[in-house]
Amino acid sequence: MCVCVCVCVYIMLCVCFYVCVCSYNVCVFVCVFIMSICLNITCVVMCVSVFSSMSADPSQNIYSEFDEDFDEDVETPVGKATALYTFQGSSEGTVSITEGEQLSVMESDKGDGWMRVLRANGDEGYIPSSYVKF
Repeated sequence: MCVCVCVCVYIMLCVCFYVCVCSYNVCVFVCVFIMSICLNITCVVMCVSVFSSMSADPSQNIYSEFDEDFDEDVETPVGKATALYTFQGSSEGTVSITEGEQLSVMESDKGDGWMRVLRANGDEGYIPSSYVKF
């Protein structure tokens, strides 16, 4: 914001200077000169107030407004498994695996016969628990 104000003041000063040069009127020049000094003082005061309100405390989290974007914890695998058989994951939420493939177990079988795995290529989904060995 401070930079924007200073740029605006600079543009206004340039326009005022152009008006003064074109008018050849001493009164106009004096008025514009006084106005430009007032604008410069205002700009400096605003910048000082903005920067003085910023805390120099390094423990203050200046990115706290973005914390909600990173609330999700990175999920770690609960184990590793090897596929005993090939499985074609054709239903929604399932993933295809091939015999001998190394898998990361993301969620163990909860008694329904399915477990969630992560493949090396990043694909994640459910497979039958009986298709792998730990």
